[in-house]
Amino acid sequence: MRLFVAVSVGDQVREAAARARSRIEAGLQQIRGEPPRLVWVAAQGLHLTLRFLGEPPDERVPAIVAAIQEPLPVAPFSVTWHGLGAFPSPRHPRAIWVGVTDGARELGLLEREISRRIGGLLPGEDLTEAKPFHPHLTLARVKTDSNRVNWPAILADAAVTGIASPVTHVALYRSRGLPAGAGYEELCRGHLTGC
Repeated sequence: MRLFVAVSVGDQVREAAARARSRIEAGLQQIRGEPPRLVWVAAQGLHLTLRFLGEPPDERVPAIVAAIQEPLPVAPFSVTWHGLGAFPSPRHPRAIWVGVTDGARELGLLEREISRRIGGLLPGEDLTEAKPFHPHLTLARVKTDSNRVNWPAILADAAVTGIASPVTHVALYRSRGLPAGAGYEELCRGHLTGC
């Protein structure tokens, strides 16, 4: 089973993401020719991934669950979502995301703690080769692009501004393929205690 550890987002973030999607789609309808094809993350599936675990051996899953359920030594905090960006660049996006301002440091602390706990449980895992963590909320993947799109202008027009959501726990999710796209099942939670 494909597993990942994530922070869930609240309804205000989902509503802001829906507004951003509508504005991006409206901007793309203004271009001439074939518009880019985007695959949007369903509102109920929005989450901020802290650590993707891949498909660990089944016998390791109980230890992973136990590691996640241990209280986390980070105090509960709030994340402020702001702006829109794209990987690998705003001019040639493959993924469109909402950025994080307040709470980015705490998310980094959570990511490091989860990586520390899980690292020894995953075969072949080398934490020294981990990529730097950039907290973001993926909204869409760009499957086909068009050189007629002024992506920086479209993203600026649709930017999310100053929406906050509390972070009180992390969750271990299982990703399942469904006819309408990926579905996620929460397997367990780890609560933030600050101790």
